[in-house]
Amino acid sequence: AVVVLGGGIFVFAANSSSGRDNPTEVFLEPADSVGEDPFINLLKTPVPTVVLANDLLPKDLKAGTASLAGGTVGLYGGTLNDTQCDREQIITFLTQNPDHAKAWASVQNITVAQIPAYIRTLTPVQLRLDTRVTNHGYTNGTANPLQSVLQAGTAVLVDRNGVPRARCACGNPLLPPQPTTNTTYTGKAWDGFDEAALVRVTPNNTAVEAFVLHDAKTGKLFTRPVGTDGEQDAPLGAVSPKTTTPTTSAFTPGTATVTSAAATSSTDAVTTSSTDPEPPGTTGATTTQRPTTTQRPTTTSRGSVTTTTEAPTTTVAPTTTEAPAGRGVEAVVTAAGLGPAAGAEVTALSPVPGGGVVLATRRGELVQVDAGGTTELFVLRAADGEPGGVAVGPDGVLYVSVGRGLLAVDGGAATLVIDAADEDMGPTPGHVAVAPDGDVYVADVDTNRILRLTTAGADAGDVDVVAGTGQPAPSDEPTGDGEPADEVAIGAPVGLTIDPDGTLWFLDGTTRTVRTVSLVDDGELATVSGAGDTPLESAGTYADDGTAAGDLAFGTVDGIAARPGGGVYVTDAASGAIVSLVDGIATVVAARNAGQSAADGVPMNRSSVRALGAVAADDTGAVWFRDATAVRVIDR
Repeated sequence: AVVVLGGGIFVFAANSSSGRDNPTEVFLEPADSVGEDPFINLLKTPVPTVVLANDLLPKDLKAGTASLAGGTVGLYGGTLNDTQCDREQIITFLTQNPDHAKAWASVQNITVAQIPAYIRTLTPVQLRLDTRVTNHGYTNGTANPLQSVLQAGTAVLVDRNGVPRARCACGNPLLPPQPTTNTTYTGKAWDGFDEAALVRVTPNNTAVEAFVLHDAKTGKLFTRPVGTDGEQDAPLGAVSPKTTTPTTSAFTPGTATVTSAAATSSTDAVTTSSTDPEPPGTTGATTTQRPTTTQRPTTTSRGSVTTTTEAPTTTVAPTTTEAPAGRGVEAVVTAAGLGPAAGAEVTALSPVPGGGVVLATRRGELVQVDAGGTTELFVLRAADGEPGGVAVGPDGVLYVSVGRGLLAVDGGAATLVIDAADEDMGPTPGHVAVAPDGDVYVADVDTNRILRLTTAGADAGDVDVVAGTGQPAPSDEPTGDGEPADEVAIGAPVGLTIDPDGTLWFLDGTTRTVRTVSLVDDGELATVSGAGDTPLESAGTYADDGTAAGDLAFGTVDGIAARPGGGVYVTDAASGAIVSLVDGIATVVAARNAGQSAADGVPMNRSSVRALGAVAADDTGAVWFRDATAVRVIDR
């Protein structure tokens, strides 16, 4: 093949007969072609123009090293209220062609029955940079992996973490690229192709609620909500500012009572009531709380975090009405003081001792929400960018991951305690967790590693690797169980938590599994859930409570939080569920119930959750999670 680079002609090795057994070969796929071995021909021409996003590339870019998170603003382009992709055509084709469907599903590690629901969670966008992927062509009933470069302008479907999952012009399933050595490029290069300016897209550290796309026609940015086809596109900027008015909130047994920003008043009393009407023909019992008057709690400060002690409350006796028994817990509500776009703004949550959470927003705000209301603790520098994770240490210090490493926020000052450059970390900030002994763990999504910062003793300040080798996972199936975790190539760790026993739990975004590392013993790696054959959700039906955790198959893995009593909560945005994993048993705690209410104060068995992301469980038993439009809480 002949590739033209910067005016010079570089001649690479000639093609092999098939090109599929040569691990050094990378196929060039122009935007205006269907490429190698298409599943279906859905090419639409002419291909809309895109403005290259070269400003997103690192200044010191070297060949094959550029990684960008899937939620990066402007990484993708498109046309306002229009797309080059027809998801329903792909679904129809695969439905009518079982052999193609079986091959397609095998790539994405889902069942054939899950294909329609899965594709409808994907979002159509256009690449703005030449992008490395593992493409899969259809030949002889199988999906054959092809290391490929997709030209900028190519229309693709991306998942909730921004990773390309299918090519629109041909329906071919896509996965992240695999490394190659002595690379040769097969195919005719397009004008401007430069092997030193290729990128790979890594999973965003949190599920994206709306992609911020660049419109080449107008030169302006616009938003496209996840899983939509352009009909809900909106110009960027229609986000309400964060309220600065203090709010109050209180928790009473069996309910979750948090005021919304719109209901804020200057008094210390808050009221809440259920407005969701009883569905006809229901049985069982639920409690509707009458207005509650609450005194301000007392507070003490530790580090940057305020710990709350409840003051006595005066409560009017509740009234009881009939409601259905069923899955879930008592109530789910919207958290206070964060504005209507709070859900989309929040990137991470961490529990606070005594109840409540600290959350990080895309604007770099660190905010505490608890029974004392909403308190802004710190604002990161604009240059630090979007924080990826936050965790509260036992001494109240906040640990926050940003592009340049890990910050410790204490007493109004932020100190860099892990320098990303020193540890060869990637640019995508990952999730953070603090162990009972105070050591801090941070996920490096780009290099597929989990790092540990020792905070006490003779080794204080040392950083070591506890999981991952720096190489990508060798397959879509988890490997290395029973081996030392730092000797196993894991997938992108997109979630992280540590339970009270000192076990590190993480979400492997590549294999969509929940895995653990024993920190108190020998660092052994284990897979707990996600590698089974029982879909968490299929055609609107959820796996039965009591299903063995090892039998589950997740749609996506998006958030994880340790339960105070042991086990974890996991959010699956694609399946629309929060799952509890305890002692090897899975239980659906909250789910996307079609036609049900997302209003405050609704019993969980009649509630609906949407676009799930980060999750946290505080020591009172309350479960906090990021939803499509708010941070919400389930009071257990």
